[in-house]
Amino acid sequence: MTQSAEQSDQQIDDVILCRKSATWDDLFAAVQAVDVPADFLSDAERAQGSYPWDPLDGL
Repeated sequence: MTQSAEQSDQQIDDVILCRKSATWDDLFAAVQAVDVPADFLSDAERAQGSYPWDPLDGL
């Protein structure tokens, strides 16, 4: 592994084994290269429901 492929998150003390995309084109190419299953995050999985309260109430 090269140094450019390893980053450290000091806040949570994790090592991130990836490299930042140099350009938006690199990012989009990486996303297109991933084989995502057709049923990934289906409508049922994305359904979060609603809440009867305001989570920001009182802030």
